[in-house]
Amino acid sequence: MEILGYGEDALTYWYLTEKMAELLNILEDKSNIKDCLVIYRPSFGRRGGNNSAQFGEFDSILATPKSIYLIESKQFENQEAKKGLLNVQTLRHELFKWYFINWDENKYGTWDEFVVEQRKEFSGQFRGKKVMVDKGRLAGNLKFVINRLRSVCATNEVKNILVVFKPNNCKNSASIIHANAGFQMVGVNYDNVPDSNYIKM
Repeated sequence: MEILGYGEDALTYWYLTEKMAELLNILEDKSNIKDCLVIYRPSFGRRGGNNSAQFGEFDSILATPKSIYLIESKQFENQEAKKGLLNVQTLRHELFKWYFINWDENKYGTWDEFVVEQRKEFSGQFRGKKVMVDKGRLAGNLKFVINRLRSVCATNEVKNILVVFKPNNCKNSASIIHANAGFQMVGVNYDNVPDSNYIKM
């Protein structure tokens, strides 16, 4: 069976399933692929902005025994990335890193206890944002993701990665997409299916 995919989601999935060794080499992470975990498209709510605890979706999160990599994917012609407008993504990464470092299932009996103890620190660091309370599925999803990542990575090292996909048939040879401060950019070339913008997955 042949599977064709289109856009950043398909490219991200293809890259993480077919080129993981290449990515780890770029990241200078000598972890064994068998010891790694990828969480694809984890969502922490779509209604971001002020007065909201939600902070959006990652394209993927990679956990190795060495580090956690928060991955944002962009295509080469993405206008937002060309202008360096990754402010929403930067906040998302900062919020997740805070939760990852501060949530400890062994320390707090419940998420509610965690919120009570950490609310003041959270509010001081992220003014205008609400801490995620244990209501509905979002807090449970966040706990699940952090706990699974912790099962692989015992360190607090969290790195921000911007993966930029560029088709080999692109006529523009200049690299005009750039990463925000605090992001490591990884450039990836790929082949489209002839006469299309699709890829083979």
